[in-house]
Amino acid sequence: MKQTRVAEDALKTFTITGVTANPQNGTLTVQFDDGFVGEVALTDLEQSGLPIELDIHRVTFKAENNRVLIGLKGTSQHEIVPWDLLRALCDPVFAKRSQHELTRSRRILGQTIKRLRNQHTPPLTQEALAQRAEINRITLANIEAGRAGNPTLTTLKKIASGLNVQVADLLNDN
Repeated sequence: MKQTRVAEDALKTFTITGVTANPQNGTLTVQFDDGFVGEVALTDLEQSGLPIELDIHRVTFKAENNRVLIGLKGTSQHEIVPWDLLRALCDPVFAKRSQHELTRSRRILGQTIKRLRNQHTPPLTQEALAQRAEINRITLANIEAGRAGNPTLTTLKKIASGLNVQVADLLNDN
């Protein structure tokens, strides 16, 4: 992965200003509004969970949506590649800061749920909240510990309902 400049603030939304497909070496050169230019190998995109057979000859840049479309080999379909995935694959500083922010957000969510659970009248055990929310206690424990992946909106709605609060209250870190 080649980079020409490291972003100062890796947590802001960057706008893609250009994409060039390089079929001879199987890479995309991506330019961002902060002047950062990075190279992303198609194999890195494929290993990130995108379909295995991407067609570098069918790359489309959609500036109005800040995304890149890459054709799927043997079909007329395209895969949408979001700006943040491209940035993370070509900018290690952005990738590290994004991962740090994700870990921090999970920890804050867990602390907020635990605080609301303990402030409930009467205070709720994990088991009691899990029963009220109709979720597994281990799932709740993992969310509270910040170990869960990204809880689904359905899970967050269930937890909020079990606590008699709005989902927004779970996402407020005050």
